[in-house]
Amino acid sequence: MSEVVSMVSAPDRAAQKLWERVATSSRRVASLLEHIPWQTVSGERSRAELTEAADLLKQAASILARTAAREELRYMRLERSARMAVTGKDEPQRS
Repeated sequence: MSEVVSMVSAPDRAAQKLWERVATSSRRVASLLEHIPWQTVSGERSRAELTEAADLLKQAASILARTAAREELRYMRLERSARMAVTGKDEPQRS
């Protein structure tokens, strides 16, 4: 019988809550954008607001890209460590 060893440290509850906050905000932005009719959007004020929103979203995307890259590497390392602990090998198991 093989034993599964957890290589994950205690969850970072603060980071998880912030992730949930970002996800909620992202869903809200998507919902608001869906309610702005693309066919009829016009006017100087709307252009200014959409420009500002686009700039902010571009900044947010840049920040989240850095976070995603770092977290993906962390996850891959943890997964690899767990696999090595269970199988004693550094390669994925194939069926």
